[in-house]
This record gives sequence, C-alpha cells and structure tokens, in this order.
Amino acid sequence: CPNCRCDACQPCVTRWMRDRHIAESERRKDEGTRIHYAIKQWVLTGYWIPVDPDIQAYIDSFKAFVVEYGLLPTDWELAEARVVNRTYGYAGTLDGALWFHRDRSQAAFDLMDRLTPDGAERVQKALILVDYKSREKEDRAVFSDMPLQLAAYRHAEVLVLADGTEVPMLDVDAAAIIQVRPDKTTVELVLAEEPEFATFLSILAGDEWAQERGKRAVGAR
Repeated sequence: CPNCRCDACQPCVTRWMRDRHIAESERRKDEGTRIHYAIKQWVLTGYWIPVDPDIQAYIDSFKAFVVEYGLLPTDWELAEARVVNRTYGYAGTLDGALWFHRDRSQAAFDLMDRLTPDGAERVQKALILVDYKSREKEDRAVFSDMPLQLAAYRHAEVLVLADGTEVPMLDVDAAAIIQVRPDKTTVELVLAEEPEFATFLSILAGDEWAQERGKRAVGAR
C-alpha cells in the first residue's frame, strides 16, 4: 500500500520507523555540529558565543569540565585540524589535541596518574588527542568503534594548516573521547595504537573492495 496512511499496517509502521530514524539522526547531527562550533570558537577566541536553548545544557556541561580540569584555550594545540595519510589513502578532520597538566586540579592529577606506567616517574603533563562526542542520555557510553577513528587520526602522516601548508602529524601521548552530555562532560581514555590502526585499515580495505570490486565479484565467471 504505497499510498496508505493508516499508520497501522506493516508498510506504514516500517515507513514511520525509517522516517523517524532519519529525522532523529539529522537532529542529533545538527546538535553535534553546533556544539563543536561553540567549543571551537571558545578555543580560538577565549569567549563563549550565545547558543540555542536546545544545546545550552551541553555547553554548560563542557564549561564545568574546563573548570574541573583547569583547562585554558591556550592548552589546545589543535582545534578541528585536517589530517591526511596518503600512504593508505584517507583524510579527516580531528576535533582537537590539548595539554592536560597534573598541577591544575585534582581531576587532572588523577588523569595523569592513569597515564603513568607502573613504577615510572609521574607524568606531569600530557598531550591528548581528543574527539568530542555529544550524548543525549545522562549515562557514560563509549562504543568499541570510537578508538578506531582516533587511531586513524593519530596515525595520519600530515596536518594541513589553514593556509594549506602541510606539517608532520603531532606526536601525542594518548587519545580520549570527550563525551559531552547534558549532565556532565567526561574524559574517556581509549586505545588508539597499532592494533586499533590495523583494524581501521582492514575496514578501510573492505570498504574500498566493496566500492571498486564487490559489485563485480558476484557472477563474474
């Protein structure tokens, strides 16, 4: 029933679920874009821009996170920087890389302890590659595919500056998801090392195969 609008039969319910999923995905994507933009403007200028009421709680949460860890805009080495790896044929835009300092706050002190190997001298500061993830629910949730994205950024070959100049990718100490929720913003350390990068490359290779050869593979003989 392509023209039916009874909202009760299976085709109608299927269509409603599809359309609702698309609408919710677009809404969350738009919220995330505006949250990222507000954070970037603070990093670049030191001032918070006015934001829409629907994302105000997220921005307030991020402001509290900044205070909790004693962060300043100048702690950001990178903010929404373009990265490229020509060897493996990918590029992307990372959210940021920032310095955390042990002596700034108790939260920063505890974070540095988590980065200090057993028996090693205490880490005093660390440059951490971060990806902001906004989450509507008020509970922590980091999914297993998120470290793969950070591994790809971390293993990029070059950074592309605003004027188009390319410089070597920064050597960072760790990677983390900065999860921005309405109730709280948290730092979730993740692994973004060689095994994660190898997994990312395998997925990339699978996607390239599907795009270039997969459609011809069936019935080729």
